[in-house]
Amino acid sequence: MVQAILGVAVNGAAFFRLRGGHNLNQRAVSLHMLEDLLGWVAVLVVSVVLMFFPLPWLDPLLSIGISLFMLFNAFKTAWASVKVLLQENPLAPKLDSLKEQILASGLVQEVHQLRVWSLDGEHHVLTAHVVTNKLDSPEMAALLKQKVRTSLKAFGITEVTLELEHQQEKCKYKQAALA
Repeated sequence: MVQAILGVAVNGAAFFRLRGGHNLNQRAVSLHMLEDLLGWVAVLVVSVVLMFFPLPWLDPLLSIGISLFMLFNAFKTAWASVKVLLQENPLAPKLDSLKEQILASGLVQEVHQLRVWSLDGEHHVLTAHVVTNKLDSPEMAALLKQKVRTSLKAFGITEVTLELEHQQEKCKYKQAALA
């Protein structure tokens, strides 16, 4: 029982310090700390109950319950990792909003080849072709890129790569999308 109290205290402190991670790595560590904490809580509960009642099946029952709970959460975390590895678009329902945000810069007339994926479930990457005819200088191009990057930070997009195209330019990707 003394070891269980010590285990609950140490693992409880670690879990509450690390809980609620934002990216997949932090969530996995938090899940591991939760598993340790629940294990020590089960040891403590069983040791107290066994002092008063002969319930030898309580320990395996709690172990199975904790295992099922952890297995469910491990699958959720693993599935989120698979989606990152497959480069799933984490902002798929917001693509129209992303396009509107890019067009709102005032210098962009059209957006195509818009791609978004996640690096770790928290930080997202965007690439796009943007059509404009108002870029008279390299400074204007740099200003456009900075405006777009700044406006997309609200979506959790930390990396932006833009291919700037003039309105008269024929982009083979744009033509393929129209076909």
